[in-house]
Amino acid sequence: MSGTRLILVCFTLAVMLITVLAACAPAATPPVAQTTTPSGPQLSFTPTRYTNDEYGFYVLYPDTMQKAQPTSKGSVLDAADPATVPSIGVAVDTGNVEENTIAALKALGGSKITRVSSDATTLADGKTKATLTKWSWEIGGYPIITLSLMVEKGDKTIAFSYSNIDAMMDEKAGKEVLYTLTFIK
Repeated sequence: MSGTRLILVCFTLAVMLITVLAACAPAATPPVAQTTTPSGPQLSFTPTRYTNDEYGFYVLYPDTMQKAQPTSKGSVLDAADPATVPSIGVAVDTGNVEENTIAALKALGGSKITRVSSDATTLADGKTKATLTKWSWEIGGYPIITLSLMVEKGDKTIAFSYSNIDAMMDEKAGKEVLYTLTFIK
């Protein structure tokens, strides 16, 4: 038997042995996805956690969303579904929140920006005061709705936003994501 043929036979036997052993091995149990916040309610989505140690908070968002490089001033997290909507963003900034929001939407190419509502609220912890603002705007001729949950911490405002095309916006789903904002400091 030639050396090349012997190597080929040994390789084939090794592949067959690995295949047989793999078939006999017990099936691996996939890890169970965490679908609850550490002290919170059941979520309707499998979450990915983003933690910001510098400002002491975390947010949960659907694991179907893909992170993108933040592009706006103060942005620390941008993520979106593969179809680009819905999308989320987290920004930490100083100054006038409304002016900063309008400037960020314009920087994205947004126009016809209108604040629809702005209401005082409390985060899921039951004690952290926040403001939930609904924005209507357009980009490329598409009407967009953005829900933005903002919390003032010292001289900074942490804004967690959820956006979608107006006709596809599910405000309940958006609020479910936004209210995962949790402070750990």
